[in-house]
Amino acid sequence: MLIVARREHRSIATSVAVLAEVVRGHPRDAAVFALLGRESILVMDVDQDVAVQAGRLLAGAGFGSEQAVAAFLVSTGDLAGGAVIATVDARDLTALGELCARIVVRSVQP
Repeated sequence: MLIVARREHRSIATSVAVLAEVVRGHPRDAAVFALLGRESILVMDVDQDVAVQAGRLLAGAGFGSEQAVAAFLVSTGDLAGGAVIATVDARDLTALGELCARIVVRSVQP
């Protein structure tokens, strides 16, 4: 997906909330930050607009706060004008993304 995005001159971004799922304060966190830098991945903040939309998406999908990070990711992409979200766990993201006209969720293999 990164190769396709680069070839099509598309920005690659993630929500800052996703870092909470992958960064653990270990030396191996360096690989996460290296990837962000090497691929020029934008890390988007969760502001009030993103948070409010995420809450509405959670309610619309019938989810609780345990899916907040997924909702932040979908909201960030939608408020940025649309996004293709690549994930190895598409179920919840798809349910949230279906509530937004500008979000496409793609399942990828690890």
